[in-house]
Amino acid sequence: DTECHVAPTDMVMNMHMLDLMYAPTDWLTLMLMPQWMDMDMHMKALVNNSGNGHNHGGAPHSHQTGGIGDTGLYALFKLLDQPGLQVTLSLGGTAPTGDVNITLRKTATNSTYGIPIHYGMQLGSGTWDFKPSLTYTGETAGFVWGAQATGTVRLESRNASNFAFGDMFQGSAWGGYRWTNWLATTIRGVYTWQDVISGQYPPVFDAYRGEPYISEHVGTFDKP
Repeated sequence: DTECHVAPTDMVMNMHMLDLMYAPTDWLTLMLMPQWMDMDMHMKALVNNSGNGHNHGGAPHSHQTGGIGDTGLYALFKLLDQPGLQVTLSLGGTAPTGDVNITLRKTATNSTYGIPIHYGMQLGSGTWDFKPSLTYTGETAGFVWGAQATGTVRLESRNASNFAFGDMFQGSAWGGYRWTNWLATTIRGVYTWQDVISGQYPPVFDAYRGEPYISEHVGTFDKP
Protein backbone atom coordinates (compact mmCIF):
# COMPACT_ATOMS: atom_id res chain seq x y z
CA ASP A 1 0.00 0.00 0.00
CA THR A 2 0.98 3.63 -0.32
CA GLU A 3 0.27 6.64 1.87
CA CYS A 4 -2.46 9.01 0.75
CA HIS A 5 -1.05 12.36 -0.31
CA VAL A 6 -4.30 14.30 -0.80
CA ALA A 7 -7.88 14.20 0.53
CA PRO A 8 -11.11 15.92 -0.62
CA THR A 9 -12.26 19.00 1.28
CA ASP A 10 -15.56 19.62 -0.54
CA MET A 11 -17.43 18.52 -3.64
CA VAL A 12 -20.24 20.14 -5.61
CA MET A 13 -22.50 17.94 -7.75
CA ASN A 14 -25.16 19.34 -10.09
CA MET A 15 -27.74 17.02 -11.66
CA HIS A 16 -29.81 18.52 -14.47
CA MET A 17 -32.77 16.23 -15.20
CA LEU A 18 -35.43 16.40 -17.91
CA ASP A 19 -38.64 14.53 -17.05
CA LEU A 20 -40.54 13.31 -20.11
CA MET A 21 -43.83 11.82 -18.91
CA TYR A 22 -46.81 10.15 -20.58
CA ALA A 23 -49.92 8.82 -18.81
CA PRO A 24 -51.78 6.20 -20.91
CA THR A 25 -54.27 5.64 -18.03
CA ASP A 26 -55.29 7.35 -14.78
CA TRP A 27 -53.26 4.88 -12.73
CA LEU A 28 -50.10 4.55 -14.85
CA THR A 29 -47.49 7.12 -15.86
CA LEU A 30 -44.41 6.34 -17.95
CA MET A 31 -41.33 8.47 -17.49
CA LEU A 32 -38.06 8.92 -19.38
CA MET A 33 -35.43 10.95 -17.52
CA PRO A 34 -32.15 11.87 -19.27
CA GLN A 35 -29.57 13.60 -17.07
CA TRP A 36 -26.65 15.95 -17.41
CA MET A 37 -24.02 15.88 -14.65
CA ASP A 38 -21.27 18.29 -13.63
CA MET A 39 -19.03 17.91 -10.57
CA ASP A 40 -16.21 19.85 -8.94
CA MET A 41 -14.00 18.42 -6.16
CA HIS A 42 -11.37 20.37 -4.22
CA MET A 43 -8.43 18.53 -2.63
CA LYS A 44 -6.01 19.35 0.19
CA ALA A 45 -2.50 18.05 0.84
CA LEU A 46 -1.95 15.47 3.58
CA VAL A 47 1.82 15.14 3.25
CA ASN A 48 4.55 17.20 1.65
CA ASN A 49 5.46 14.84 -1.17
CA SER A 50 6.90 15.90 -4.50
CA GLY A 51 7.24 12.43 -5.96
CA ASN A 52 5.30 10.85 -8.79
CA GLY A 53 1.74 9.65 -8.57
CA HIS A 54 -1.69 11.12 -8.14
CA ASN A 55 -0.61 13.72 -5.58
CA HIS A 56 0.06 16.84 -7.69
CA GLY A 57 3.19 17.41 -5.64
CA GLY A 58 1.10 17.33 -2.47
CA ALA A 59 -0.44 20.69 -3.39
CA PRO A 60 -4.10 21.75 -3.12
CA HIS A 61 -5.93 21.31 -6.42
CA SER A 62 -9.34 20.53 -7.90
CA HIS A 63 -10.92 18.13 -10.39
CA GLN A 64 -13.89 18.73 -12.67
CA THR A 65 -16.06 16.40 -14.76
CA GLY A 66 -19.24 16.92 -16.76
CA GLY A 67 -21.40 15.28 -19.39
CA ILE A 68 -24.36 12.98 -19.98
CA GLY A 69 -25.32 10.89 -16.95
CA ASP A 70 -27.29 7.67 -16.69
CA THR A 71 -30.79 7.65 -18.24
CA GLY A 72 -33.79 6.79 -16.08
CA LEU A 73 -36.77 4.75 -17.30
CA TYR A 74 -39.68 4.36 -14.88
CA ALA A 75 -43.31 3.30 -14.60
CA LEU A 76 -45.33 5.05 -11.87
CA PHE A 77 -48.35 3.14 -10.51
CA LYS A 78 -51.04 4.96 -8.52
CA LEU A 79 -51.92 2.33 -5.91
CA LEU A 80 -54.20 4.57 -3.87
CA ASP A 81 -55.66 7.94 -4.75
CA GLN A 82 -58.17 9.36 -2.30
CA PRO A 83 -58.75 12.92 -1.07
CA GLY A 84 -55.87 13.65 1.26
CA LEU A 85 -54.18 10.27 0.75
CA GLN A 86 -51.97 8.93 -2.08
CA VAL A 87 -49.72 5.90 -2.42
CA THR A 88 -47.49 5.60 -5.50
CA LEU A 89 -45.19 2.75 -6.57
CA SER A 90 -42.33 3.42 -8.96
CA LEU A 91 -40.66 0.56 -10.83
CA GLY A 92 -37.78 1.06 -13.22
CA GLY A 93 -34.15 1.99 -13.18
CA THR A 94 -31.29 3.55 -15.07
CA ALA A 95 -29.42 2.64 -18.25
CA PRO A 96 -25.62 3.06 -18.15
CA THR A 97 -25.31 6.02 -20.51
CA GLY A 98 -22.91 7.95 -18.25
CA ASP A 99 -19.16 7.68 -18.86
CA VAL A 100 -17.21 5.61 -16.29
CA ASN A 101 -13.85 5.79 -18.11
CA ILE A 102 -12.90 9.41 -17.32
CA THR A 103 -9.19 9.85 -16.67
CA LEU A 104 -7.02 12.74 -15.52
CA ARG A 105 -6.05 15.12 -18.30
CA LYS A 106 -2.52 16.27 -18.97
CA THR A 107 -1.85 19.80 -17.72
CA ALA A 108 1.18 21.96 -17.06
CA THR A 109 1.23 20.81 -13.42
CA ASN A 110 0.09 17.20 -13.87
CA SER A 111 2.45 14.79 -15.60
CA THR A 112 0.61 11.66 -14.36
CA TYR A 113 -2.25 11.84 -16.84
CA GLY A 114 -4.35 8.94 -18.08
CA ILE A 115 -5.14 7.74 -14.54
CA PRO A 116 -8.84 7.05 -13.75
CA ILE A 117 -10.44 9.87 -11.81
CA HIS A 118 -12.15 9.26 -8.46
CA TYR A 119 -15.02 6.73 -8.51
CA GLY A 120 -17.53 9.30 -7.29
CA MET A 121 -16.70 11.71 -10.11
CA GLN A 122 -17.50 9.35 -12.96
CA LEU A 123 -20.71 10.42 -14.72
CA GLY A 124 -22.71 7.25 -14.05
CA SER A 125 -22.65 3.85 -12.42
CA GLY A 126 -21.74 1.96 -15.59
CA THR A 127 -24.24 -0.79 -14.69
CA TRP A 128 -27.94 -1.41 -15.31
CA ASP A 129 -29.60 -0.47 -12.02
CA PHE A 130 -33.04 -1.39 -10.65
CA LYS A 131 -34.50 1.50 -8.61
CA PRO A 132 -37.90 0.79 -7.02
CA SER A 133 -39.60 3.26 -4.69
CA LEU A 134 -42.80 3.50 -2.65
CA THR A 135 -44.21 6.91 -1.67
CA TYR A 136 -47.02 7.71 0.77
CA THR A 137 -48.43 11.24 1.19
CA GLY A 138 -51.31 12.65 3.20
CA GLU A 139 -52.95 15.96 3.96
CA THR A 140 -55.74 17.16 6.22
CA ALA A 141 -56.73 20.56 7.63
CA GLY A 142 -53.55 22.13 6.27
CA PHE A 143 -51.21 19.52 7.78
CA VAL A 144 -49.12 17.52 5.30
CA TRP A 145 -47.01 14.40 5.85
CA GLY A 146 -45.41 11.59 3.93
CA ALA A 147 -42.84 8.84 3.78
CA GLN A 148 -40.76 7.26 1.02
CA ALA A 149 -38.60 4.18 0.69
CA THR A 150 -36.26 3.84 -2.30
CA GLY A 151 -33.67 1.28 -3.29
CA THR A 152 -30.93 0.80 -5.86
CA VAL A 153 -29.94 -2.72 -6.88
CA ARG A 154 -26.96 -3.13 -9.22
CA LEU A 155 -27.91 -5.71 -11.83
CA GLU A 156 -24.29 -6.29 -12.89
CA SER A 157 -21.25 -7.16 -10.78
CA ARG A 158 -18.83 -5.09 -12.89
CA ASN A 159 -18.99 -2.19 -15.33
CA ALA A 160 -16.70 -1.35 -18.23
CA SER A 161 -14.10 -0.03 -15.76
CA ASN A 162 -14.13 -3.27 -13.71
CA PHE A 163 -16.03 -1.99 -10.64
CA ALA A 164 -19.63 -1.62 -9.44
CA PHE A 165 -21.07 0.73 -6.87
CA GLY A 166 -22.78 -0.89 -3.90
CA ASP A 167 -26.52 -1.36 -3.54
CA MET A 168 -28.32 1.47 -1.79
CA PHE A 169 -31.37 2.00 0.42
CA GLN A 170 -32.88 5.33 1.45
CA GLY A 171 -35.83 5.99 3.74
CA SER A 172 -37.31 9.40 4.49
CA ALA A 173 -40.28 10.89 6.33
CA TRP A 174 -41.58 14.43 6.50
CA GLY A 175 -44.32 16.57 7.97
CA GLY A 176 -45.41 20.17 7.76
CA TYR A 177 -48.17 22.71 7.42
CA ARG A 178 -49.63 24.36 4.31
CA TRP A 179 -50.18 28.04 5.11
CA THR A 180 -51.61 29.02 1.71
CA ASN A 181 -52.03 27.46 -1.72
CA TRP A 182 -48.49 28.60 -2.58
CA LEU A 183 -46.64 28.39 0.76
CA ALA A 184 -45.91 25.46 3.08
CA THR A 185 -43.23 24.63 5.65
CA THR A 186 -41.97 21.08 6.19
CA ILE A 187 -39.32 19.19 8.12
CA ARG A 188 -37.80 16.01 6.74
CA GLY A 189 -35.59 13.23 8.06
CA VAL A 190 -33.50 10.99 5.78
CA TYR A 191 -31.64 7.73 6.38
CA THR A 192 -29.27 6.40 3.70
CA TRP A 193 -27.30 3.15 3.57
CA GLN A 194 -24.95 2.14 0.75
CA ASP A 195 -22.84 -0.97 0.35
CA VAL A 196 -19.16 -0.81 -0.57
CA ILE A 197 -17.78 -0.66 -4.10
CA SER A 198 -16.98 -4.09 -5.53
CA GLY A 199 -14.01 -4.55 -7.85
CA GLN A 200 -11.60 -1.76 -8.71
CA TYR A 201 -10.07 0.08 -11.63
CA PRO A 202 -7.76 -2.15 -13.69
CA PRO A 203 -3.97 -1.61 -13.45
CA VAL A 204 -2.98 1.63 -15.13
CA PHE A 205 0.40 1.88 -16.86
CA ASP A 206 2.19 4.90 -15.44
CA ALA A 207 3.46 6.85 -18.44
CA TYR A 208 5.97 8.68 -16.23
CA ARG A 209 7.64 5.66 -14.57
CA GLY A 210 6.85 2.87 -17.02
CA GLU A 211 5.30 0.59 -14.39
CA PRO A 212 1.85 -0.19 -12.94
CA TYR A 213 0.53 2.80 -11.03
CA ILE A 214 -0.14 2.74 -7.27
CA SER A 215 -2.68 5.29 -6.07
CA GLU A 216 -4.78 6.06 -3.03
CA HIS A 217 -7.76 6.35 -5.38
CA VAL A 218 -7.44 3.29 -7.61
CA GLY A 219 -5.88 0.76 -5.24
CA THR A 220 -2.64 -1.19 -5.27
CA PHE A 221 -1.81 -3.42 -8.22
CA ASP A 222 0.80 -6.08 -8.83
CA LYS A 223 3.17 -5.88 -11.75
CA PRO A 224 2.02 -8.00 -14.72
